[in-house]
Amino acid sequence: MNSEMATLAKAHLSIKDPPADDSGHVDMSLKRRSDACYEDVDQKPAKKPKESVAMKRLQQASKGTKSISNFFTKKV
Repeated sequence: MNSEMATLAKAHLSIKDPPADDSGHVDMSLKRRSDACYEDVDQKPAKKPKESVAMKRLQQASKGTKSISNFFTKKV
């Protein structure tokens, strides 16, 4: 785009040039914030699935029993 068209487009769209600072200071309010600064407040900790009654009974029954691999190992 040539410079004449650029100036006409800026005038038509009411685009203002940013102020030129000699000190190099950049206004941080004009910059976009990164997505990393936003925290996910809505996320809740994952819930543990509820154990069924049958699973609870199996766990109680398995206390004190040996695993099946120990049953088939060679005894010394």
